[in-house]
Amino acid sequence: MEMLNNIRTHKWMNMIVTGKNISIEQGMEINIRTTDMYFMCNDDEIKNKYGILKLVCLHNYNIMSTDMYGAHGWCSWDGKI
Repeated sequence: MEMLNNIRTHKWMNMIVTGKNISIEQGMEINIRTTDMYFMCNDDEIKNKYGILKLVCLHNYNIMSTDMYGAHGWCSWDGKI
């Protein structure tokens, strides 16, 4: 138990997603469906129309980002994971 108490973790946990590249069409669909709509839209009709997934993590921020470094995510528009 003492060993577990000595483990330090970062405040904002990160996860690295890796994989083979996918098609451009798949990349676009993933970016749209995994967009975090919390700051962007509260219209459930729009979310349903585009099939926005209700995710806890694994969001992409390529459509809108509040990050000072701009848009980012685990899947790019051209399908690079």
